[in-house]
Amino acid sequence: MRHKQNKSKLNMKGGHRKSLFMNLSKSLIKTISDDKKIKTTLAKAKAFKPKVERMITTMKGFDSDEKIASVRRAVSFFGDKEFVMKHISLVSDKYKDRNGGYTRIIKLPRRKSDGSKMCFVELV
Repeated sequence: MRHKQNKSKLNMKGGHRKSLFMNLSKSLIKTISDDKKIKTTLAKAKAFKPKVERMITTMKGFDSDEKIASVRRAVSFFGDKEFVMKHISLVSDKYKDRNGGYTRIIKLPRRKSDGSKMCFVELV
């Protein structure tokens, strides 16, 4: 039975999928200072949106008592301590009053080459 199996595999192995989510999340967090968007397929965007939102919520804990824990969780997700230390204060300042819903998916026309559904993902 297929109960409670809502994880999208995206036709990839686990390591490749984890790397994809990490790179898409890094690209999205880098756009925080200059209101840009990233362009990707709709399936990838829907799969990585909950992960990046959870990580932004974790990074918001930088201003609270859980400072060390939030940094360590972010470093384990992004795999780059310099990136985390550079962007964690920007994220925590921008979203300190917002409880979830940090990203927005804007649908685009299908890609010409293979007909994949495309979209923009941006931070609100």
